[in-house]
Amino acid sequence: MIPGERTIHTYAGGSGYDTVPILGPHNYGFSVAGPEDRSSETLPVALTIVGPTYTNGMENPLDPLAGYDYENPKIGKSNWGLGCTNRPPSAWMTNLELQVTVSGLFPGVAYNLYEYNFSTVAGVGAAAALGVPVDNFNAQADLATRVTTFTASSSTYSTSVTTTSDKIVVFRCVPVGAP
Repeated sequence: MIPGERTIHTYAGGSGYDTVPILGPHNYGFSVAGPEDRSSETLPVALTIVGPTYTNGMENPLDPLAGYDYENPKIGKSNWGLGCTNRPPSAWMTNLELQVTVSGLFPGVAYNLYEYNFSTVAGVGAAAALGVPVDNFNAQADLATRVTTFTASSSTYSTSVTTTSDKIVVFRCVPVGAP
C-alpha cells in the first residue's frame, strides 16, 4: 500500500469480508512476510521500480514518498478500495524496469535466482496459489521462466529486469547446492 493523506476502507481486509481502514490513496500491492519455503533455503529478494512508468503515453511523475513504486492506473474500480480484483489494471500495459536485490549472501558462494512469470491469478484462497515451488527449488528449475546463476562477491547482488505491468513476477533465490 502506498501511503496517502486520508484513511480509506477496503472490503478485502483481514477476514476477506469485513472493512478495514487503511491509510492511503488508491494504489494497492500485496505484502508477503516471506515465501513459503519448507526447507528454509530462500534468501530475501527485494524489488524496486527504478524508472518512470507511463500511462497513456505520459510519464508518471516521481512521487515524493513512493518514488516510482506506485501503480497507475489503479487496481480496482474506485479510489475507495471497492472492486479490487485479482486482475491487473485495465488495458494500460506499461513497461517496468525493476531492480532485483538479493541479500544475505555469502561471498564466493554460487546462487540461482529464479524468475517466475504469470499472466493472471485464477481461483480464490488456496486455489489462487501461483505455480511457484515451495521446496526443492533447484530440482524444479524447469518451472521458472528464467534462471540467473551468479557467484556472490558481497552480501548483496543486484540486477535489472524489464517486465510489463500486466504480469505477475515472483523471484526466489537459493544456493546452487540446495535441493
